[in-house]
Amino acid sequence: MQEVTCLSFLENWRLVSGSKDGSVHLHDIEKGKMMMKRTNVFMEKRSNEIIDISVSDSGLAFVLDSLKNLRVYDLWHG
Repeated sequence: MQEVTCLSFLENWRLVSGSKDGSVHLHDIEKGKMMMKRTNVFMEKRSNEIIDISVSDSGLAFVLDSLKNLRVYDLWHG
């Protein structure tokens, strides 16, 4: 995981982070561990860091990267 570029909370004890390498992580801050990591499998060879994350109550993460791609991740069902 590289430098964190943005954060968003999901419920009170889960944190979603985006990083400079374009990956998205779901953390359980109560247990102090990472629950999942997602990357864009179609990522171009150049850097496309995550610049914004918004998380819905239903567990969908809407992620915007530096190439202006919008990604949607289902955090509850992987």
